Amino acid sequence: MKTIEKKKWAIRATVKRMTMAACVVGSVWSHMAVQAQAVETSAPEALAKTSTEAPPVHLLLSYHTMNIGSDGVQREASYTKRMHRVGQRIWIEKDTPQALRDSLAHGHGGNQNTGPHAGHAHTLAQEAPLMVQKDADGDVQVQVVINSLEQLISVERAHQGNVGYNGSWEATYWVIPPSSLHALQRVGQPRDGIQLYRKFADESMTEVAWDIEKQYPRRVLKRGPHDTTYYQLTAEEVDAPETMPWTLLSHYKTGDYSDLLD
Repeated sequence: MKTIEKKKWAIRATVKRMTMAACVVGSVWSHMAVQAQAVETSAPEALAKTSTEAPPVHLLLSYHTMNIGSDGVQREASYTKRMHRVGQRIWIEKDTPQALRDSLAHGHGGNQNTGPHAGHAHTLAQEAPLMVQKDADGDVQVQVVINSLEQLISVERAHQGNVGYNGSWEATYWVIPPSSLHALQRVGQPRDGIQLYRKFADESMTEVAWDIEKQYPRRVLKRGPHDTTYYQLTAEEVDAPETMPWTLLSHYKTGDYSDLLD
């Protein structure tokens, strides 16, 4: 019994670390977007097609991070997400590794909540798919989809960081804010529809390979001083699902994030 409980805590801790890592990465790009506004440079030609509504894309996002702490310990994390962007709606869902799926299938760990207040059910929201959409007035709505409870939960701004939303529509809709590219230098001319951007500063390097037509980064690479930190994101286009996930929610009950808090 103790072994199973330890596995439960290990799985939950892993999910929490992934969520925190995603929020930190999003915050970095949100900050770069703010900095970019102060850079006096003409808009790169590759951004000419960027508009308020980008082409539909269906992506497999793969993340790998590494940092060496002051204690000399090297810590690494790898995870993947699936992203669907259609119109003014985005769906982001974490991929579950096969080993974890097998473990859960055998009853090793996992959340056994049976009701909205059972065992801190708000932890379910950290693992749930995220749906973000902007309405005609420009207001952004953030919702998490808790399939096990068949609930669609609206998340107010104060709690959005808890579910993996970094507060930036641009950093979510385009994976990174297109405006952040203004802070980088364009490298050569586009090749095969991809424009490369790069910047060296304070012994650090940032590189982005931007898909001009589809408007998303094929690759993002960030290296810190002396390679003590490393971040890589790769985006690969995948087939669109036969049925878009948000079309399956019509019978779900609606609620607020506060309903999940004890």
